[in-house]
Amino acid sequence: MTRALSSEEPLDLDPVAFVAAVKTLVLIPQQLTMRALAERDSYEEMAEFATNLKIDYGVNLFSQARNWIAASHGSERNPEASQLMALLLLFSPYTPAVKDLPELMNLLPLTWPSALAHLREACLDWRAALVQRKSSASRRDLLALLNERYGG
Repeated sequence: MTRALSSEEPLDLDPVAFVAAVKTLVLIPQQLTMRALAERDSYEEMAEFATNLKIDYGVNLFSQARNWIAASHGSERNPEASQLMALLLLFSPYTPAVKDLPELMNLLPLTWPSALAHLREACLDWRAALVQRKSSASRRDLLALLNERYGG
């Protein structure tokens, strides 16, 4: 998958616009995770919801971030929403396989969004706790990449 965002200037990411974008998704009944996410009224509520997802359900967040960047599966191209969805994935217990980490890192914003600065430390702490709870190569590698990019 190609993506030009990594080489561009950081986007001014707006969590309020992201919440609105999630609420406008056309979802089928089987998309329970995304339907439940769309019921949240703020990015903070969405992040809290993500922390309580079953581990395998986080892949739905990854899929939507991919859909927004590639304009696929009925989603219009929305790089800003893609980045914020990828960031939201970090609040879930799901960690992509090692082979998918470069793609996730390409989807994530280059810098932590200033409008969500109050969530950065909690996110990095959450990811560190996941590694301590059940360490795996993908969790360790992701935490190292996140600490390198966002500090920690």
